[in-house]
Amino acid sequence: IHSLTGTANDQSYYESTGRPRSLNRKKWDLAELNANLKDKTSRHSRIMEAYLKMLRRRNNHPAFDPEAHMHVHDCGPAFFVISRHAIDGSETVDCLFNLTPREQELPEPAEPSPPLFQTETYYDILSARNMNLSKKKIHLQPYQALWLTPKHKR
Repeated sequence: IHSLTGTANDQSYYESTGRPRSLNRKKWDLAELNANLKDKTSRHSRIMEAYLKMLRRRNNHPAFDPEAHMHVHDCGPAFFVISRHAIDGSETVDCLFNLTPREQELPEPAEPSPPLFQTETYYDILSARNMNLSKKKIHLQPYQALWLTPKHKR
């Protein structure tokens, strides 16, 4: 629950127990939690809504089926890159994650693998925006994630 609501560290609980694990073990009062989640301006509500929005978007894409095929690309230690392919072949989603506190340019995968970015126009599922990759260079902001699916011309 703490990840889903963005619970801050509980310094006083840690100090009272002396156990490091206590730092992230806030004891929520149900009424307090409900009030925070109902208040759309609270950090807890905004973080929970962002998670739910991401999960709803993911549910609309067959490449995220638990049985879908996937391939992890070796793009160096700054990135985690995985391609997911729907079982029926109807969709591919390239998931890109910048794991650093700095803007990074995504390098080509180190190993021979299914190529990334076979077309120029993509749709980012997370931001619900189109992206043009005509220069084949992708810059990710610190800790940014992209879930890219090719946008086919009709």
